[in-house]
Amino acid sequence: MLSVYFLVDVSESMVGNPIRQLEQGLAAVIRQLKADRAVAKTVGLSIVVFAGQAKTMVPLVDVGSVYLPKLPLGRGTSLSKGLDHLSYALRENTNAIVGEQRKPIVFIITDGAPAGNASDAVAEWKQVWSDSVNVVAVSLGKGPDLSLLAKLTENVFQLNGTTVNAY
Repeated sequence: MLSVYFLVDVSESMVGNPIRQLEQGLAAVIRQLKADRAVAKTVGLSIVVFAGQAKTMVPLVDVGSVYLPKLPLGRGTSLSKGLDHLSYALRENTNAIVGEQRKPIVFIITDGAPAGNASDAVAEWKQVWSDSVNVVAVSLGKGPDLSLLAKLTENVFQLNGTTVNAY
């Protein structure tokens, strides 16, 4: 099974249209994955959200079983807590999946700069996970400083005027 994780920013800056677009975009991705029967049986998906705290909204399950819940909004943008929580989930799921041959894929989606100093968490993430996880960082809008995301991965994309099709 290929494991796909979405680490999603649900901070207060996402209020209104941004969170709606994010939910619609994630729903479109899930629909597309479910539409392909082979993919629905061979891809696992998990959604982890972060603001001031982080939590798993959808534990790793096969795509065919995923239903997108309403994403909660929170205060703060603690990417470090999001990365810590995701690390825990990756460890738990890696131990549970025997014979995993493919590197999990992590999509980090955020619209802003993290609150506080996330540099230590990013450095730790790179040290622990850079060889065993593929990371794609997606920045929503024109405002975010992409330099921190670029420290996590060379795969950094910026979506301006986000639409469902952009996802």
